[in-house]
Amino acid sequence: MGALQARVTGTLLPDGTLCLDEKPDLPPGRVQIVLQLEEPALPVSASLLQTLDGIHHDQQARAFQGLDQATLDARLRELRDEPDDEAKWRQMQSQPRIASSAEEQA
Repeated sequence: MGALQARVTGTLLPDGTLCLDEKPDLPPGRVQIVLQLEEPALPVSASLLQTLDGIHHDQQARAFQGLDQATLDARLRELRDEPDDEAKWRQMQSQPRIASSAEEQA
């Protein structure tokens, strides 16, 4: 017979279910679980890769679904079709200026 206890980490989801990081080495059946809140998963000095891995893990744990490819493509087209800031500025400068009533009285 295998071990009678196993220590694994995981994520407690909002609905009260657990998402374990690995399969425990225990036979199937009822178990007793003691939950202990961990310190924040990412240390303050985490590298960019560690931070991105942590974000990815958290998203998987809560079954996050990102934007689909069609939505991403549509947003990219919108961004590409927008004039850049410099073009917007040139367009604003080329338009005739309408004097406000305060300027007309001066």
